[in-house]
Amino acid sequence: WEHPFAQNMEVLTEKIDEVEVDVAVDDMGVLGIEIEEVLKVGDETSSIVVKSVSPGGAGDKSGLIPGDVIARIDGDSVSGQSAKDTSSKIVGVPGETVRMVLLRTPAFIA
Repeated sequence: WEHPFAQNMEVLTEKIDEVEVDVAVDDMGVLGIEIEEVLKVGDETSSIVVKSVSPGGAGDKSGLIPGDVIARIDGDSVSGQSAKDTSSKIVGVPGETVRMVLLRTPAFIA
């Protein structure tokens, strides 16, 4: 099985803009997003992609959208990390802020 983004990861990474977003951790200690690890075709390094965003959740309120590629969390690169490792970085104490740098195709930038 191959993730639908996998075929387009090279195209996406060639035509992207960096978007920096501060996301406040919600009352449950999460950001309200689901992430997954996507392996670019012909590459051994995976990317972490936002798979879904909970409507009304912290990620939604901060403007995260499905398809965003997470590049850095609080200044640390997530390139090559597993979704499990990355997930541990996007939970926290309610009210904390997580700073994320996202890679997003220009068509998705409002």
